[in-house]
Amino acid sequence: MSSMNLLNMKKEIQNLNNIVYNLKNENKDLKDKLEVINNEIIDVKIKKPSIIEITSFVDDIREEMTLLSNKLDEINRKRFLKEIITLDKYNEAYIFLKQLNIEEKTINVLLFLNNNTINDLCNLNIEEFLPFNISRNTIEYIVTKACETISN
Repeated sequence: MSSMNLLNMKKEIQNLNNIVYNLKNENKDLKDKLEVINNEIIDVKIKKPSIIEITSFVDDIREEMTLLSNKLDEINRKRFLKEIITLDKYNEAYIFLKQLNIEEKTINVLLFLNNNTINDLCNLNIEEFLPFNISRNTIEYIVTKACETISN
């Protein structure tokens, strides 16, 4: 009976050894996986910018956008002024309007809107010029004189 007991004990010890061996392997696998996860966390921490850096980036972008917006406004203003300044002051409509003693601002608006001939001035739409603070009487006077000039 004691031999039986020894045989059973040997099997139990073998089983226990197998269990310990399997546990060691599982433990080693878990340690390896834990190390990989720790390395990934370290990589993420290294790559993650701080809130101060993010705020700084956003402020830089905001400043750049403001500068670009200001530059675009300046370009639009200069382009508009250039178009007004470079209007051909020696065309037919300009000379005609100067002879009628029309103020320079009104002449510039009319020329800017491509009314370059006396015929163009004869065909003006009065309502079109009211938003430019040009009086109805001034436009009616210009249209009347332009039509008279064409008919003569």
